This record gives sequence, structure tokens and C-alpha cells, in this order.
Amino acid sequence: MDEATAVALVLTEGQRHDSVAFAAVYAQAAVAGKVERVIADKAYDGNPIRDLLAAQGVKTTIPSPQNRRVKARWLRRHYRERRRVENFFRRLFDFRRIATRYEKLASTFLAMIQLASAVVLVRHFVNTP
Repeated sequence: MDEATAVALVLTEGQRHDSVAFAAVYAQAAVAGKVERVIADKAYDGNPIRDLLAAQGVKTTIPSPQNRRVKARWLRRHYRERRRVENFFRRLFDFRRIATRYEKLASTFLAMIQLASAVVLVRHFVNTP
């Protein structure tokens, strides 16, 4: 499958840092199936996240920011797979309702994201030869 689809979704405030919701997203993903590797951007490079994943035996591909003293090792070829996540978000923003956030309630907005995610997945399988 060339496209990625959401396995776990957690809605946070716009001003909240991405890494704050990592534990909740990881817990949802672990319920959906065994997590073998986490590919994330520099925002997720923190000792608590790395320790959690190491304790679970999960491999990581998370580049370190330039100001980190001890840089983590990661493979560029694995990090290229992150484009699937970016493509998924690009597909979600094809839905004007998601891109402009028409819904006022967080629960309604999350429901619309879940619905749009299902549509993206169905479109992928319909268009796959």
C-alpha cells in the first residue's frame, strides 16, 4: 500500500506541542496491532518518548535536532517512508471542511477527520489496480 492511513488519531489544541499527545497516540496504535517501528520528525525526539519505545522494543527512526548533544542514529531510507504520513495529511486537507475546520466542537471535528480518513482509505483501494 503506497498511501498511509490513520491507525490512531488524537485531537489536541492548536497551540499544544505534538509530542505531548504521543503517549495517547502510541497507546491507540498498540491496540490496533503490534508497533514495530516509529518514524517521526524532530519534534518527537525526547528522552521520555525514546525510553517508552525502547522499553516496548520498538525501533525508532527519529532524527535529532541540531542542539541535542548526543545525536541518535537513524537511517535516511527509513525516514523517507514518512512521506506516506505527509501524503495522508495532504489528502485529508483536500476536504475543505477539514482544512477550514467548520466544526466548533472538538468531538464533531474528530468525527469528521475519522470519516475523511475512511474515505481516503476507500478511494485508495478503489483506485489501486
